[in-house]
Amino acid sequence: YKNGNNGLLIVFYQVICCFYNGLYVQCGYNINIDGIFGIDTEDAVKDYQSKNNLQIDGIAGKNTFSKLLS
Repeated sequence: YKNGNNGLLIVFYQVICCFYNGLYVQCGYNINIDGIFGIDTEDAVKDYQSKNNLQIDGIAGKNTFSKLLS
């Protein structure tokens, strides 16, 4: 998923990002859970990828999802 996508799976991804490390916002990313993959969600994806030695492309693909769910 990338900037411009929307839908239920984007909501799922946004919720996971907000609860990253188990704490809402304080340790996660402060993004709106609106189902729209916008610039804030893309920035959160890039930051997460950077911190987890993933390719930094801003796309919530297979490797990024796998790492988030591990």
